[in-house]
Amino acid sequence: MKDFYQRRISILRDELSLNNGEGFFSSTREDVLFLSGFNSSNSNLLITNKSEIIFTDKRYTQQIKELNNQIKTEFIENNFTDTLRKYCDEHNIHTIYFEPSKISVQKVSELRKIRKVKFKPIRKDISFIFALQDEYSINQTKKAIKLTEEIFKKILDKIKEGISEKDIKAELKYLIYKSADGEAFDPIVLFGKRTAFPHGVSNNNRLKVNMPILIDFGVNVKGYNSDFTRTFFFGKPSDEFKKKYEIVLSALRIGIENLEANKKAQDVAISVIKFFEKFNVDKNFTHALGHGLGVYLHNFPRLALRSNQIIPDNIIVAIEPALYFEKKFGIRIEQDILLYKGKKEILTKITDELIVL
Repeated sequence: MKDFYQRRISILRDELSLNNGEGFFSSTREDVLFLSGFNSSNSNLLITNKSEIIFTDKRYTQQIKELNNQIKTEFIENNFTDTLRKYCDEHNIHTIYFEPSKISVQKVSELRKIRKVKFKPIRKDISFIFALQDEYSINQTKKAIKLTEEIFKKILDKIKEGISEKDIKAELKYLIYKSADGEAFDPIVLFGKRTAFPHGVSNNNRLKVNMPILIDFGVNVKGYNSDFTRTFFFGKPSDEFKKKYEIVLSALRIGIENLEANKKAQDVAISVIKFFEKFNVDKNFTHALGHGLGVYLHNFPRLALRSNQIIPDNIIVAIEPALYFEKKFGIRIEQDILLYKGKKEILTKITDELIVL
C-alpha cells in the first residue's frame, strides 16, 4: 500500500485505539478515497487493527487492480450484509465502529442484522483526520487550484454586456469538465443586485454596464477540491462599492493573519467579526468565515463563532469573508490557505484586489 495511505490509516487506528476483533467501517465515498485511493459509488471499507479491506462489486474489478496497493478486496456476491457477515466470522471480528453522521439509518439497520457483531457509533469527533494533508493531497489540491485560476482567466475573456448568468455558468461547467475530473460544487454566477444572495442560483439575468459580478466555483482533481470566489466589476464601480470591497479585503487578510495551528477556529472568526463591527457592517456577514478543504469540500475545521474546534497543523483552509447588502450588492473574496509543518502559504495566486473590466 502506498505510504501516505498507510500513514492515514495508522492515524485513524491510533485515534480509535483499535484492538483485536475491532474495526472501523465507512461507506462514504470521500472517506474510502482518502484512506485507500478507491473512488467509487459502491465502496465499503473496513479497517481492523491489522488489515484493510474494500467491499465492492465486480464492475470495479479493473479499477481495483489499478490501485496498485496491498489493500484487500472482497467482491459482493449476493448482498453486502451477507458478504460482511462471512468476513467477520472468518476473522473473528466482534465490534465495528462507525461515524453516525456519515451513515444512513437504513444502512445501520442492515448492518445490525449481523447478530454476532456489535455496531457502535463513534462518540468523539474524528472528522479532523479526513482534513489532514500530506504531500500527495497537497499536490492534488494545488493542481485543482491552478486549473481553477486558469479557468477563471478564460471566463474573464467571456464577460461582455448582455451575457446572462446562465451563459457564464454553462461556460464554467464546460471548462471545468474539459480540464478537471469534475466540479467541486455547482458554480455560482450572479450579477448586479443578485450578488447579495450568498448562494444564489444563476438565472437569465443579463449583464449591464456598471454591475458587480460574483463567481464562486471549484474543481476536483483525483478527489481533491479547490474553492474559489471573486467579486469584480463590469464598468465603473461606485465609491460605496469600492469602500465596501476594501473592508472585505482587509477582513480577508486579518483572517489569514490570525489563521494558525493549535488555535481555536472560533477565535479566527471573532477576529474578522470584530473588524466588521468597527464599520457597523458585522450584521451584513451572514455565514461562517471558512472551512477546511480536501476530499470534502467543507472539511474540518469550521471557522465560525460557535465552533469549538481546534485548528490542526497540516490542513488547507478556505477563508471567505463577505458582506451582503440587500437590493444593492454583495462582496465575497476567498483564498485557499495551507498550514503545513508550522508554515503558512496562500495557495490562490490570482489577485484579491478589485478587478475592474
